[in-house]
Amino acid sequence: QSVKSIVDERIENGLYKDFFDLTRRIPKRIKTRKLLEALICVGAFDSFGKTRSTLLSTIDEVIDQVSNVEQDEFLFNMLTPKQSYEDKEEFSDQIISAYEKEYLGFYISNHPVEKLFYIKQYLGIFTIKNSLDYQPILVQVNQFKQIRTKTGQHMAFLVLDDG
Repeated sequence: QSVKSIVDERIENGLYKDFFDLTRRIPKRIKTRKLLEALICVGAFDSFGKTRSTLLSTIDEVIDQVSNVEQDEFLFNMLTPKQSYEDKEEFSDQIISAYEKEYLGFYISNHPVEKLFYIKQYLGIFTIKNSLDYQPILVQVNQFKQIRTKTGQHMAFLVLDDG
């Protein structure tokens, strides 16, 4: 519903100029840090030309500025300076992938194992799905849990992802 409101506003009044413009134009009921943070982390605002880390660091400031003079468009344009962003270096691919996995449940930009795919062709590594018997596979360990069995032996449980 929140994303639909954002899209509807864009259809009615044109493209958003930047993150500040988007925050100003969306309905107050959905103008929450939690929603904006989630959308930034999954790359919904990448087209604004700012890094995700830059946008994340400005959420509170932008929400505050917008809420101060939100009601009066004329006053808003007179008193609000052009939003400036303190540019921050983009998050690493690993952090971006982690955010996408956390918020969406899957990867959009790239899978963490993808960076190593070029190695696979030279080493004869297979995916789990295509692997027969004992063939090397390239995986990412997503979870690891070590326990001791009733007989005192060590046992490990792994959650693996082969992309």
